[in-house]
Amino acid sequence: MSFVRLFSVLVGVLVCVGTAAAADPRPVPRTRRIILNDDGGIHLPKDGTSWDRYLNQRVRLANRTQTDSYFLCVAATSHGPDFLPAVVSTMSHWAAKKAIPSRYDQAARRSIEAARRNGWEVFASIRMNDSHDRVRANAGELSYPLKASRPELLLGNSRSKEIGNKAYPENSVMSWFWAAFNWGEEDVRRHFLEFIQWYCSRYDFDGLELDYYRHPLFFKLGEEEEHMPKMTGFVRQVRQTLDEIGKRRGRPYLLAIRIPDTPEICRRSGLDAPVWLRENLMDLVVVGGGYMPYSGRLKQFIDLAHRYNIPAYPCINHFRGPVQMRSLASNFHALGGDGVYLFNFTRPTGKAILPEWGISDMISLSEIGSPKTLLSKEKAFLADTGEHRNYIGHSNLESQFPVRILGGRPVDLFVGDNIPSASKEGTLKELRLEIDVANVEPQTRISITINGVAVGAGRITRTGDTKIVARLLTSSVRRGINQVRCAPGKEAPGKLDSQVTGMRLIVLYK
Repeated sequence: MSFVRLFSVLVGVLVCVGTAAAADPRPVPRTRRIILNDDGGIHLPKDGTSWDRYLNQRVRLANRTQTDSYFLCVAATSHGPDFLPAVVSTMSHWAAKKAIPSRYDQAARRSIEAARRNGWEVFASIRMNDSHDRVRANAGELSYPLKASRPELLLGNSRSKEIGNKAYPENSVMSWFWAAFNWGEEDVRRHFLEFIQWYCSRYDFDGLELDYYRHPLFFKLGEEEEHMPKMTGFVRQVRQTLDEIGKRRGRPYLLAIRIPDTPEICRRSGLDAPVWLRENLMDLVVVGGGYMPYSGRLKQFIDLAHRYNIPAYPCINHFRGPVQMRSLASNFHALGGDGVYLFNFTRPTGKAILPEWGISDMISLSEIGSPKTLLSKEKAFLADTGEHRNYIGHSNLESQFPVRILGGRPVDLFVGDNIPSASKEGTLKELRLEIDVANVEPQTRISITINGVAVGAGRITRTGDTKIVARLLTSSVRRGINQVRCAPGKEAPGKLDSQVTGMRLIVLYK
């Protein structure tokens, strides 16, 4: 073979390899210690005014923390284009076939630029069935364009079109979801796919998130199994769309999907997420809504994702106090999570979102992303209490509480810290189990066992009408799920209505 011909062959091979690489770019694994989800609801600056305050609140504030990824919500179907002057209204403008206002366009582009200056990756996020508009009196008051023009595409019954959520009992799931889209309808799936094709081609995000937890009901109750293949088909179409965009721009357009807590809950919701993982339709998965974060059940999806080499990020919903944030993050790392996902992240206010959650603090963004920065810091591990919210659909799970003290079942308490190791290293100061009780007379004793090991009676103290405290030996608590059982103590009357109503483990370090 002549030198010229050999050179030509080599050039051809290199061109083919380069073309193949450009045509089929693959994501490079990266570290995501903390993913911040920004709900996109902050008001945009008026035309002609500075963008500094807007970007400071959302992006620059978290610079030089453990944040590595920023998800900006750009689409919600709960309001019309003129309801909220915020980037989350972008899809409403598109659906109304209106020109996207320049400041909406600037918000996306400036957020991308600011995130990249921080060294972050940045995703657009879409709420897959936002139904905050359930408060409207009837279908005639709905303002999202497709809902207003096509009320037959909604999940609600014919009566709800006339009287809104009053068509259902107040404490029902459908009282929230009557105004949500019915994803069994092809026109709904086409609507979302066309927006994704338009938006992702227009903006140079690193990826797209499909947020299936806002809000997690997609089909009429009882029809979830029937329509599940339709949703899987939609996810395949999104994956294909993003791959095509990635080929055109020469680098991958990643897909993240946020799903309910377990495979069982997903299937009940009509989401065949295990198939999505098996087919590698997503590049990363966000696990859970963050409403039941103290449970160990998230491990099912974390392990399943890892089986297919897909990173998994458990979710904390809203900012909580530093102690709770540390405790949840410790659990997530112990479960095998690849990082922590914060939903509805807003600038910490220094105030409690809910009184029991503690005061939000910026320090959490410099602690929760790594097990190393959580070591030897105060924690409070709570026993999972399930959930009771009509807007999370099938994700409502029964609480462990109340539990009868006489003949009751054990309570599962997940502990992310390695307590025996901390004790051995001499960093542990106190290990205190706090138990809330009801209908237990002041002088009545109870006995406690942890993982089958009895707590000495001298370590158990009654500190109030409804509270019992046990000071524990470190050897009795393991990293992971601990089973705590309460029973009547010596000379107790064994009342049938005596109950445990809550439980937490306080861990203090020197």
